[in-house]
Amino acid sequence: MVNNVISDADILLIVLDSRMAQETRNFEIEKKVAASGKPLVYVLNKCDLVDKYILEQYKRVIPNSVFISAKFHLGTD
Repeated sequence: MVNNVISDADILLIVLDSRMAQETRNFEIEKKVAASGKPLVYVLNKCDLVDKYILEQYKRVIPNSVFISAKFHLGTD
């Protein structure tokens, strides 16, 4: 099913929890997306619950990432 979603999509979003982004990553899916050559965007949710210093580190470690907070509508423009 994952392979079908990847092949049908034009762009893929992976939603991660900002409080533990590295632990919520799925490297197997990331490898499949990379092999497909399709663009991948990481959406880090709940950014309001993490210090800005940590978010700055995530920007360096996780490429193509955006930060949002559904509760406070941050990053939803």
